[in-house]
Amino acid sequence: MAEGNEHARELIGLLRLMAQTSEDESLSRSLSVVARMAALVTRAPRAGVFLEDPESGVLRLVASHGLETDDSSRVTAIAVEKQPWREGQKSLFIPRAVPSPPGRDAIPPPFDRDSLWVALYSAGKVVGRLVVQGSGAPDETTEEFLRLVAIYGGSLVAKARLYGALQRRVEELTILYEIGHRLSSTLDLDRVLGLMVDAVVRLTGCEACSIMLLEDGVLRIRKARGIPEDIVQKAARRLGEGISGRVAETGEPLFIRDVNREKGVAASHAAHYRSPSLICVPLKARGRVIGVLNANDKRSGDFTPEDFNLVTLFASQAALAIDNASLHEQLWKTSITDGLTQTYVRAYFKEQLDRLVAASLATQSTLGVIMVDLDHFKDVNDRYGHQAGDEVLKQVSTLLRRTVRANDVVARYGGEEFVLVLTECTPLVVVTVAERIRRALEGSRIRLPPPSRPSVHAVSAQSPPPREVPAAPTVTVTASFGVAVLPIDASDGESLIRVADEYLYVSKRAGRNRVSCSDPCREAALALTRAATSARPA
Repeated sequence: MAEGNEHARELIGLLRLMAQTSEDESLSRSLSVVARMAALVTRAPRAGVFLEDPESGVLRLVASHGLETDDSSRVTAIAVEKQPWREGQKSLFIPRAVPSPPGRDAIPPPFDRDSLWVALYSAGKVVGRLVVQGSGAPDETTEEFLRLVAIYGGSLVAKARLYGALQRRVEELTILYEIGHRLSSTLDLDRVLGLMVDAVVRLTGCEACSIMLLEDGVLRIRKARGIPEDIVQKAARRLGEGISGRVAETGEPLFIRDVNREKGVAASHAAHYRSPSLICVPLKARGRVIGVLNANDKRSGDFTPEDFNLVTLFASQAALAIDNASLHEQLWKTSITDGLTQTYVRAYFKEQLDRLVAASLATQSTLGVIMVDLDHFKDVNDRYGHQAGDEVLKQVSTLLRRTVRANDVVARYGGEEFVLVLTECTPLVVVTVAERIRRALEGSRIRLPPPSRPSVHAVSAQSPPPREVPAAPTVTVTASFGVAVLPIDASDGESLIRVADEYLYVSKRAGRNRVSCSDPCREAALALTRAATSARPA
C-alpha cells in the first residue's frame, strides 16, 4: 500500500510538472522542468538538457537540475562531431569504469561518467540530448520512460521554435507594413533610402547596411548605416568590380557565407567585415538594375538563408520606391533648374531668397546678393552664333557655381544675367567674392564650338554671297556686378534685388567690367579690412 502511494505521488508530481511546462512560455524554464522530470523518474541527483546549434555543430546546455553553480558554468558546450553518438539516435550510457568510451574526454564533468544520454527529437529530427547523471545503469523500463520524457521535451522545443518563428514572421510583416506605408507617403529620395536602410537593419539585425545607386556605370553609396563616413564618400565600384559591381552586372543576388573564401575579394577588403557572411542584392526597376543593397556584420552571428530571402524580397519592392522617388527628384530638379546652365530658375530663386532673408533676420546675420550681367554678350551671338553664346553661358555658370559654397544660391535671372545669394557672410566677403569672380572671368579663355555655316539650300541666286564665318576657338568675356547686403541696403528680398540691380547699372555706366555697391556697404567692408589689418602682429 505504501509503495502504491509512493508511485501515485510520483505520478501526480509528473503530471504537475507537465502542467507547469504547458503554461510556461520560456523554453529554458520548460526544459528545466523536463530535467527535473527526468531526475524524478530515474532518482538521479543531476539532469540536463542539451540543444544542438545547427550552425556551429555544438551542443549547449540550456537547462539543468541539481547542478552546482561551478558545474553549470563549466558545462557550456560540447562539440557534436567528437561524440560517439553523433550519427546515431540510440541512447548512450557512460559508466564510471575506465577506460572511457570514445569521445568521453570531450564531455566536461559531471556528465562525463555514470550518465545516460537520450536523443531529443523535434519534428522527426534529433535536436539535442536529455542526460541524467548519477543513477547508475538504467533498466529497460527506466530507459523507455526517459525516451518518453525526451519526446515530450522535443515537443516543447518544436512548440517554442514554431512560436518563435511565428513571432519573427509577425515582426517582419509588421516592419514591412510600416516601411511600406512610409515609403508610399513620401517621394523624397533621401528619405526613401533612409527608410530602406533602417528596415534592413531591423529585419536582419545587421550593424552595417548601404545602398549604392548606379550612375554613369559607377556604383556610389547614397545612404548607409554603420559605415565610416570616409568610406561612404570614397566608395565607388564599376560594373563587374568587386562584390557589388558583380551583382549589379549580373542582376543576381549574392549570399556569401565566408567573405574570406570569396574569389576576387582582397584580404585587406575582407578585413573590414566584422563577421564573414554578407548579403548583396540588386535593385531592379523597369527591367534594369538601378543599384545594389548591401548588408553585413550581423550582430547575432552569421546571416541565414531566411535573412537572404527576406532581403531579396524586400529589395524587389523597395527598388520601385527608389525609382519613383528618383523620377520625382529628376522632374523636380527639371522644374527648378535651368536646363542650359544648371542653375536655379528665377521663380525658384525668389522662393529661396525669401526663405534665406527670413532666416537671416531671425538670426541677425548678414546676407549678400550679387547681380552679374555679361558685357557685350549680344556681340558673341551675332558674331559666332547662338550655339557659341550657349557655350559661354554654360561655362560662366560653372565658374559661378564653383566659386561659391554649397549652401549659397546661384540662379539665371535673365538671358545673360545671373544672381547669387551668399549666406552668413560679411560685406567684405560679398564684395571680395564679386571681385574674385570678375577677375576670373576677365582672365578666362572660353573655348567655343566650331562655327556653324549657313545651309546652301537657304541661299538663292539673288542672295548676296554669304560672308565667311570667322574661326573662333576661344573668346574672352567680362561682366558687370552689382552688390547689395542685408541689412545695410535693404530689409527684404525684393528690395535687395532692386538695390543690387541699380548698382549693376552703375557698373555698366561706369565702363563695365567692375563691381559696384552702396557707400555704406563699401564703408563696412573697408572697416572690416582695417580691423583685420590692425589685428595682425607687427
